[in-house]
Amino acid sequence: MAVQLQDGHVVESVIMRYKSPQGSRATLCVSSQVGCAMGCTFCATGTMGIRGNLSSGEILEQIVHANHILAAEAMERRRITSSIAVPVVAGSAVGEQVHVGEDAEMTNGDDNNKVLVEEEAEEESEGTKENVQNQLQNRRQEKKKRRRRKKTKQDYQSHDLVRNVVFMGMGEPLNNYDNVIAACRGLTDCRRWNLRHGRVTVSTVGVTPKIRKLTQDLPEVALALSLHAPNQEARSAIVPAAKAYHI
Repeated sequence: MAVQLQDGHVVESVIMRYKSPQGSRATLCVSSQVGCAMGCTFCATGTMGIRGNLSSGEILEQIVHANHILAAEAMERRRITSSIAVPVVAGSAVGEQVHVGEDAEMTNGDDNNKVLVEEEAEEESEGTKENVQNQLQNRRQEKKKRRRRKKTKQDYQSHDLVRNVVFMGMGEPLNNYDNVIAACRGLTDCRRWNLRHGRVTVSTVGVTPKIRKLTQDLPEVALALSLHAPNQEARSAIVPAAKAYHI
């Protein structure tokens, strides 16, 4: 998802949909900067250099757009599932009275007409039994469709809104500390997005002074540390910032 900011710059966000037997959820990966100053050799954003910080409102704007997309998708799925045609059974209903032909009333004393009337009654009776069987079959099919629609609604209900937010998009979140903190507080505020503690994750390549500050300011927010290498020497070769911030 590409989001154009007020100054014309474009940042990227990613909606990640997960489905499992335990339930479904949607996670949004958000950007915190236009470009990045960390210069990681494996990262396309790192080759851009730093062009600016996102405000807290611009960070939260990404969640707004993502929720609109998810809600529209959910409405379309429900429209499709609810528009499944209900089959209409033609013919006699269960318990409908069987009418014999007019010949029975006109020729009560004629044996041939009586036989004809009886044959017609038998044919109509057989037709009624067939209609009853068709109705029962169609009712069973309709129950299956209702169960499928109910299951579909349950499967996708939790996709209507973003449930998790991770700061793993463009930029180093801790280099835009104040705005990221303000956005995190908005996400966990019960009067706004009301995300549960632990459903917001801030990722960093290891700006250690800001990591310590984050644990004091927002201890309820999860932290993800991008190591990218098993030791300091290898890490410094691909993450230039690692030379300044040893882990």
